[in-house]
Amino acid sequence: MNAPNIKRTLATDAYKIIKEKIIFCEYSPGQVLNLRALTQEIGFKSFTPVREALVSLRDEDLVKIVPRQGMFVSELSLNDVTDNYQIREIIEPTTLGITCPLITKETIRYYREKFEEIRKTEDSINYLEYLKLDMNFHMDLIRPLNNNNLGSILKNIYEQNTRYRMACFKKRLPEVMILEHIEILDTIEEKDSQRASIVLKKHIINSRNALISQKLGLN
Repeated sequence: MNAPNIKRTLATDAYKIIKEKIIFCEYSPGQVLNLRALTQEIGFKSFTPVREALVSLRDEDLVKIVPRQGMFVSELSLNDVTDNYQIREIIEPTTLGITCPLITKETIRYYREKFEEIRKTEDSINYLEYLKLDMNFHMDLIRPLNNNNLGSILKNIYEQNTRYRMACFKKRLPEVMILEHIEILDTIEEKDSQRASIVLKKHIINSRNALISQKLGLN
């Protein structure tokens, strides 16, 4: 009687594991995903939950399944990069203009401490941990709206962006990126909604330009 629930739980676990490996480029764009090898690597005994997870990831455009050819990590394209950043540039600054007065002192203090910690160790920065922190930071800027639909849209964009943002670190100094985040926090702390929107938009544009200038081997 409990088998369907167990199967769904295993598929969910497989989905989370594989998705994180794709998002943070442990599995690189275009890489072949062999079902048997993948099942063994993530420690599963059955192919079924792994196959179900890959189908879900296909629906999110993270995996490509080609009949009689196999499964692959989806390639990245320059159009995807520019489209995603255009959406962010339109939505995020406007949203921060609304949420700025609602963001708590505790949230500001937490991220200030985290970014300052990274700033002190920038010579040995853990990029994976930085990107996770950055994603959470941007999500928390919109969280006071309590708009689940908007949150889902932007979360998907951040996850897609993260795959090619790894290369951004080759172009932009960690010190510069961290200072931009701290400047955003400063304007939020001052409850300056207009200035916060401007600074956030500049940060998004800078990130986009750094990525596009390299093209990151995109199609």
